[in-house]
Amino acid sequence: MKENGFQLYAVEKGCGQPMVFLHGNGEDSTYFDSQIKFFSKRYWTIAVDTRGHGKTERGQAPFNLIQFAEDLKQFLDSRQLKHIILLGFSDGGNIALIFTLKYPEYVDRLILNGANLYPSGMKLNASIPIFKEYLKTLTGKDKETTKDKRQLLELMVKEPHIKPEHLKRIQIPVLVIAGTRDMIKKSHTKKIFDNLPNGYLCIVEGTHFIAKENPDKFNRYVLKFLEGSGKKKSQTEQIPGWRQKMLSRKPEWTEKYLYREAAVLVPMVQKDGEWQVLFQVRSKSLKDQPGDICFPGGSIKDLETPLEAAARETVEELLIREEQIEITGTGDIVTTPAGRMVHSFLAELKDYNNTFSPDEVEEVFYVPLSWFMEHEPKGYMAAVDTRPEENDFPWDQVSQGKNHLWGSGKYEIFFYNYQGRVIWGITAKIMKTWVALLREPYETRDSRE
Repeated sequence: MKENGFQLYAVEKGCGQPMVFLHGNGEDSTYFDSQIKFFSKRYWTIAVDTRGHGKTERGQAPFNLIQFAEDLKQFLDSRQLKHIILLGFSDGGNIALIFTLKYPEYVDRLILNGANLYPSGMKLNASIPIFKEYLKTLTGKDKETTKDKRQLLELMVKEPHIKPEHLKRIQIPVLVIAGTRDMIKKSHTKKIFDNLPNGYLCIVEGTHFIAKENPDKFNRYVLKFLEGSGKKKSQTEQIPGWRQKMLSRKPEWTEKYLYREAAVLVPMVQKDGEWQVLFQVRSKSLKDQPGDICFPGGSIKDLETPLEAAARETVEELLIREEQIEITGTGDIVTTPAGRMVHSFLAELKDYNNTFSPDEVEEVFYVPLSWFMEHEPKGYMAAVDTRPEENDFPWDQVSQGKNHLWGSGKYEIFFYNYQGRVIWGITAKIMKTWVALLREPYETRDSRE
């Protein structure tokens, strides 16, 4: 239903590609104040108040998510806007999904923050209070009930209704982002991601309201998604402002893409009256390094920070809660000639009871930190040679062809031997770097920071 004279109220700032923000149930455009401030430096930000919210009137049309999607189309058509970036939070995410499914030609990229496909995607501890409040509005027990309040609650109780398989029709890049303690079930968020052909998943520390609680991290992840999934500019478009761009940039590792990036946690536990380092033995059923001693950790997923990956892997492997992890330091990055780059974080594990996942871990054991402080690992040198792959290597373009003298290097492999347990390789090197840091005088560490 299209109403004559009806128009969404919007806050606009910046220039460039339109980036439209849709707030959640009971919210308004001010929810995105931090996002407007950040993204308006790069995009034309447009935060709207949906029907019956903020400064947008209720009108006479139906009060449901499908109508809200139609309202958005009317708004965009009145401005002749297409090829937008659409970011929706909570019910705004649901509206964004409905709109993109119905009008795919309007949207270039989509960000879904805390969205759900149907009401049961919400956790019970969130949905039950909402349902009870909704029942009060129907029975008259809530004397302060208004029609608007009842309609807002009804949206969360009865909507949306989106079939997971319909998401497969969305071919554009989509970022699915939610909080670790979101009111939407993690399994439901993952279902949305799993059904998107070109989806990216990002779980950020926080509740349902991460964009407002932790805007710096939220904005950084969204920007990383937009920059990574956007269309590449032509060379002539990149030239203006090159001097300012170069003066402000920070150095990056040009060949980082060649490395498999991972992160581990170095867990410290107070045990037997002293600090001890926890190690785990990899399950013998694993294909990669079965039976080796290591720290909890693993590969960094798309849009994860190294710390988030280390914490996630530790939670999964040791069967603990994230609240039991208290990060106390960030270690140096360790690399190997085989193309691995490992970040490490020192952390205290609280209330740990020797739990672990048998699918990944054979057993856990402890080594007193004092033992590492008193013992050096034994190092062995390994040769590292450059060996081009001869099947397609352009030897004819190299001076002296196959007789060219390539450079060579060395790589040191460390071993700790504690009561018959051999800690070696990357794990030993990471431990060695931490011991070196802990041995430094406090003033030295403080001055480096």
